[in-house]
Amino acid sequence: MVENPTGRILRCPECFAKDIDVFLHYDEAEDEFYCCKCCFTGDIDRVKKNMEDFIAKKYPKRG
Repeated sequence: MVENPTGRILRCPECFAKDIDVFLHYDEAEDEFYCCKCCFTGDIDRVKKNMEDFIAKKYPKRG
């Protein structure tokens, strides 16, 4: 696994929605993140957006 360029550990939003805690790996050649457990791939913006959408949906009253 290549070091994450963001300096943050990112979780797979698809697996996280299923209560599975899997960290994303970074593919330097494609400049994207991928999950080794499911078929999720995407750049950092897609990862953040999917995670934010899931959290907003699951916890609507979160401030």
